[in-house]
Amino acid sequence: MNKENAMDENYGFDRFLLEKWGSANAGEDQKERRTACRKFQKALKDNDVAAAGTIRAWFGLGKRSEPNREKMVQLAFALGLSHQELDEYLQKGLRMPGIQVNDYREMIYYYGLEHGLSIQECDQMILVFEKHMCRAYVPVQEAHTVKLWRYYETWRQKNPVHFLKEMCTHAEMFKGYSKTTLDHFNRLKSQLLQDIRRSIRKNLLNDLKELGYMEEVAPYTLENSGEKEEIHRFLKNISRRVEVKNNPEMQALIQSVRRDCSVVYSGHERNRDLLRELYSPAMSGQDGKSIRYKKRTDAQKSYGLSYMTERHISDLVGISIQKEREIRLAQAIASLEGEDTDSACPGWICRLMKQELPEKSSKQEWQEITTGQAKKLLTKMHRKQKSRCLLIQREDLLPLLMEVARRKYHQDKEKTGEKESPQEAQKYFCTMANTILGACSMAPLDERYALDKKLLDSFWEEEMDSFADLLEEEDQAL
Repeated sequence: MNKENAMDENYGFDRFLLEKWGSANAGEDQKERRTACRKFQKALKDNDVAAAGTIRAWFGLGKRSEPNREKMVQLAFALGLSHQELDEYLQKGLRMPGIQVNDYREMIYYYGLEHGLSIQECDQMILVFEKHMCRAYVPVQEAHTVKLWRYYETWRQKNPVHFLKEMCTHAEMFKGYSKTTLDHFNRLKSQLLQDIRRSIRKNLLNDLKELGYMEEVAPYTLENSGEKEEIHRFLKNISRRVEVKNNPEMQALIQSVRRDCSVVYSGHERNRDLLRELYSPAMSGQDGKSIRYKKRTDAQKSYGLSYMTERHISDLVGISIQKEREIRLAQAIASLEGEDTDSACPGWICRLMKQELPEKSSKQEWQEITTGQAKKLLTKMHRKQKSRCLLIQREDLLPLLMEVARRKYHQDKEKTGEKESPQEAQKYFCTMANTILGACSMAPLDERYALDKKLLDSFWEEEMDSFADLLEEEDQAL
């Protein structure tokens, strides 16, 4: 499919906005898009939320773009959306997780939309909450989503002051991310890595058999007792043989065995092994320390075929640490609000900054910093820290879901001896995906989304048994 058709068929934020502000059948009719865009801009009134050119791009006029999560919250207040509509715009329009009730900011915004408060009033509530959080705040790293929604049903009936009091009483529950979503991501990642390791071990044993390991060493080695060391010793010994040195195929086989050993006998789950399995056709090379990808085409971007990196996965799974640091910095900034800028900075804030920036200054310099200087530095630190706080998105989960579902379905059929069916395999994937997406407050699979359609259609194509095969087909089609 060419780039233009791929983008036209994708149900993106522009199509969602057309359904809301124009005609659902507008398609690529530029006149109808312009009419819907003007209606949207009129509804914003005097709210300077975004530039005219940015809003036009949201409607697919010229280039296409989408607002980020923070901008979408601002738009909700500017447009007078209800709290349910904001959730719909996030999940259905932007394909993001819905309202994160574990995030105290989003809960306050949700409350504000329901009670007709302005965004400025909500920001003031957030500031009050941050000021009154205990300095010894330690978030409880447990799943609280269901409990918090149940609490909200009671708290929502209270006025803003008492609503905030309830939140402050349960401050430790607001860790800023969904533990449920993180658990699902980690579980899928772990299941896939374990299966990858099992598959590579089978290949490893076959290669070792071809090299003669089974006859020379294996009979004299206890099962799994120093097996890795024995294999490396065996490879070192046979590499010295003249017939092996002069045989390029044998040399390549030895290198393959060494690579497989590094995966099979690794003492921990390595994200790099996951990336190699999922994105190998998109890789342009590896330098031993990092993986490099080919540049994504516009068509691939429109499909949502993003490539995860080791840094990205690390930030996703480390969200608990990153978010706690971000909240502590926000708490420090809030506590300085309204204070004399020339006064001495409170000791606990000096200690926090020293902890966050141990290499920057000496102990004496931190003690002499003023409140104004501290607030300026904290604001810069907070902005940088927020960029490390990534929410797990649909596009992070879907490749893992597709791969795990395919493998599980194949294994189930192998056990029963039944013939595999594309329709049945697709249904297996849909059931697993929609169950997990629903638990993560994300939109279910929908063929109108380009990535979803690509994944669903792959079950009907011959010789496409993995997410990597899908990427390889895309690469060959370009």
